Amino acid sequence: MIAAVNRPVTFANHAIERYRERLRPALSIEGAALELKRLSAHSTIDPDGPSWMSPERKDDRTSFLEIGDAAFPLEPSDDGETLVAKTCLVRGSLSPQARDRRNRMRRSRRRPG
Repeated sequence: MIAAVNRPVTFANHAIERYRERLRPALSIEGAALELKRLSAHSTIDPDGPSWMSPERKDDRTSFLEIGDAAFPLEPSDDGETLVAKTCLVRGSLSPQARDRRNRMRRSRRRPG
């Protein structure tokens, strides 16, 4: 678990892109970055992650910044001064494992020819 006391959150480009793609497609990348910066100042860092997130997506070493239906896994920056949100996970989205299972099932149901 990450100690979050007095450490600001920054967002990796990937996290900003995923937030925009999944939740705010009308915003520019710059607009999404600004919105995340503003929202993060009033958001919660939860060491357990949101209740809607499946256990397979959680990690004992990861805390999450929660903004509405989005959760951002946090990692310490290289210098340890900030927490970095690496990606954006959204309520109702599939985990990589669930997506793989779904795709295997779909492939197995396909008929040749």
